Amino acid sequence: MLQLISWKSRLAKARFWNVKLVEVPLAIYWTKDGKRLLQSAYPSPLSVDAQDSTLGLGFTRSRLFVNCASHEDAGIYSCVAENEYIRAFKDSQVFVDETLDANNEIICLDKKPFVGIPARVHMWTHTRLEVMGKDAQLYCRSSGDPKPRVMWKGPDEEVITSSKKYKFLPNGDMIVRNIDWTDMGVYTCVATNSEGSDEAMVFLYPTMPENNIEM
Repeated sequence: MLQLISWKSRLAKARFWNVKLVEVPLAIYWTKDGKRLLQSAYPSPLSVDAQDSTLGLGFTRSRLFVNCASHEDAGIYSCVAENEYIRAFKDSQVFVDETLDANNEIICLDKKPFVGIPARVHMWTHTRLEVMGKDAQLYCRSSGDPKPRVMWKGPDEEVITSSKKYKFLPNGDMIVRNIDWTDMGVYTCVATNSEGSDEAMVFLYPTMPENNIEM
């Protein structure tokens, strides 16, 4: 199911939410009036480095931020999810109410092009189900200026470091190798830059191989 939430205030951080039960890999992106939007100044390809024969079921969330929205930001926004086999999208007509109080107007007018943008996680895995013994790729795509630094914490709240068990991709994703029951839990991806930080929770649920399920 695709869900979109529009905004009314020019100052608001517009958040459009997408929740979809999918088979990964699946590219998720946004368009405005049919034109694709760039959510980050840094390339973030849909890297897939996990095993091919995975269950790959889960919920992925994506959100779009618009700061100090003006009438130019009004239009039809679409969240698109696709791979080589399927394509799904959801449209939303967005209207912008430019009525602001004096304080908020000043904040928007004072916004300068050279001011940095806080780190934000704009796409992440909400829930991932994967067969034990397989690899699980957990998404964590971020944007901001300067470029955010992404780190991951495990269910024990300890920072995860690169190892044979865990691999970090340039786009912020993490791959958990050869998962088993002990890997179940909530992982946290944290994106940070000099302007701020943001985080997202990811739940990983290992499942039994089909041939091990008792009928």
